[in-house]
Amino acid sequence: MEKLVFLIFLFFYSTVLAQDKTIENDTLKTNKTDFLKLQKDSLNSNKKRIGKVMYAKMTKSPNTALYLSIIPGLGQFYNESYIKSAVIFTASASIIMIMYNRQINFDRMQSTIIDYQKENSIPDDQTDATLTRYRQIREVYRDDRDLWGFYLIGVYIVSAIDAYVGASLFDFQVNDNISMNFRPNFKNYGLSVNIDF
Repeated sequence: MEKLVFLIFLFFYSTVLAQDKTIENDTLKTNKTDFLKLQKDSLNSNKKRIGKVMYAKMTKSPNTALYLSIIPGLGQFYNESYIKSAVIFTASASIIMIMYNRQINFDRMQSTIIDYQKENSIPDDQTDATLTRYRQIREVYRDDRDLWGFYLIGVYIVSAIDAYVGASLFDFQVNDNISMNFRPNFKNYGLSVNIDF
């Protein structure tokens, strides 16, 4: 059951990662000259000179996002990806709760084995069918706990990479106005193609 829940989580998480930020593009309705002016002004105000090369100053620091990813989802919150942040935090909390549940079951089975050995006066080096079954169940809980631990490590790694890349690409401009225009060219008696992106 938990594996099915984890697979469903991976599916929904991958769809969240595939979504792009279109909120800014929907709220900013400008024509081409206003957009270019806005882009030029924002680049000029954020430039930093190092030697002879001009670098644009980044709004979000990738290293800060990476350090904040120690707590799953906090790096995405820093990058203003609030839905991703909630999904990652919820997934991590769920995995930790499953691991905690498996540890409790492992401890209960361990105490059951000890009680059974005391009640039936069975030494540690001997076994019977019931004791063997108890030990198998205990090992299943231990193995399952360890497997979910690897899932948690995977969520941490994916979260950290996503936060780092999200901060690096935070200032990346995405324009939905990609067009190609065909116009007659009367000077050279031909057809000119104008591509805007």
